[in-house]
Amino acid sequence: MSSEIITSSIPVFGLTVFFDVFVFYAAYLSASVWQGLVVPIYRGRAIWLAAICLLASLAITEYGVSATLTPDYSSFLPALREFLYLLPLVAILIWIDRTMNAVIRLDYLRRDVLFWRRLHYVYGLIAVIGIMIYYARYVFAIPDAMTVGFALIFSQLIYGMLALARGATVTKDLIFKSHVKWFGLFLLAFIAAGFIYQLTYSGGSFVLPDMLCFTASGYCLFRMSKSLVPSGKLSSNELPASTPGP
Repeated sequence: MSSEIITSSIPVFGLTVFFDVFVFYAAYLSASVWQGLVVPIYRGRAIWLAAICLLASLAITEYGVSATLTPDYSSFLPALREFLYLLPLVAILIWIDRTMNAVIRLDYLRRDVLFWRRLHYVYGLIAVIGIMIYYARYVFAIPDAMTVGFALIFSQLIYGMLALARGATVTKDLIFKSHVKWFGLFLLAFIAAGFIYQLTYSGGSFVLPDMLCFTASGYCLFRMSKSLVPSGKLSSNELPASTPGP
């Protein structure tokens, strides 16, 4: 038991602390940007980022603490963990759509990015169906509900990640380009953590690599918030009149 604490429980707890440090500081920076800037598009990204940081902290802290205190890495309340995961997941899915719409509006040619303008309603519909199937297993006996729901949800996260990667090459706004780039890396780490979590949920012992991915996603959130912090003063007089909204 003592060797297990040294090799697994302590590292998992330490990574949980690192994740919380990254996301709380990211939330602080984002809130500062939201209060201090007048640019609608940056303010919109900042307030959503602060919300996701705080919601993600609830879910990942519960996961890390449960993994530290219980030898089989089980949650004290499995349904509670799933509900806590739902909150940042929904926020991330909405944030992807808003960010992609902003990327397209920032382009003077209004070029579509991976058919986003035509497919974003399909993206939202598939994500909603996936969430409903995934969480309906707590109420109804649906065969393979977890696998089907997980596949639908993460297929849309992957589509969003690819669209953001393409969007980062399209936009000419250097601040937004950096923000979108780190958003894409955050999604990559988050998706990897989700797949590993499924393996752990199915009976494996993959909590430590899972927490490594979550901690990497927390670092990406920190870099995203930092990318929104202006290096100098930014006033409304320096902005074009057609600055897009959030």
